Amino acid sequence: GLHPAGEAMLKRAVDAGLAVKVAITKLDRLIVDLRLPPKDAFRHLKAIIDAINVAVVKLGRPALSVSAGDVFFTAAAFDLCVSLPAMARLYCRGGGRFDGVDPAALAKRLWGATAFDANSGRFIPNAAGAPGSPLPASFVAFVLEPVYKLFAETLAGRGTFASKTHHATAADAIRDAVATAIGPFGPLFADAVLRRVPPASDAAPSTMLRTVLDWCTASGITDSPALVCSAPLMVPTGEAQPRCIVR
Repeated sequence: GLHPAGEAMLKRAVDAGLAVKVAITKLDRLIVDLRLPPKDAFRHLKAIIDAINVAVVKLGRPALSVSAGDVFFTAAAFDLCVSLPAMARLYCRGGGRFDGVDPAALAKRLWGATAFDANSGRFIPNAAGAPGSPLPASFVAFVLEPVYKLFAETLAGRGTFASKTHHATAADAIRDAVATAIGPFGPLFADAVLRRVPPASDAAPSTMLRTVLDWCTASGITDSPALVCSAPLMVPTGEAQPRCIVR
């Protein structure tokens, strides 16, 4: 289940009216350290997300959607950042089987028990893990297996990147391979956050009220709070040090 510290963090975010998004870090540990097969890694990741969603729903929020980008996966040591919307866009513009397909529609099929049948070219709901079904979950086939292969080929000294002598370490080679095959970490991380986290201006009124009501009486707040330069500047302080500045 979810660690108590994680539950407390979720509750605090919900109580503050913040958008809840999840980054599952150190994906490389499943590959390099624990050496879990892709199917086992998927079950491990899904169990984590299911536990988070149980806690989120208990707090009165809708469950997080991996397909929509509420959850993404990172391995900062290797500059890897993976979200399903970004991976779907990669497949849909790659000139292959999914060229021209709506990335949002593809992303919806890359999580859960849905599997892809290469022979028929169709996604089959609830096929992954079904008795007698050899098909892996689409997340395994389209996300984990390519990432695993990228690591394995590079560490084994095969492929375009591992054979380059200018790489000082294997980690450098993997970072180069990840940046070329999937994309650079910075833009992908920013994209994963900005596409799903509302702008600060949306939460400014409620955030400002929650912040200043401890120091100001309700009758003293007459202006509609907004993030505009002409709004009154309030600087609540504690222990003679500024605690926040709200405009």
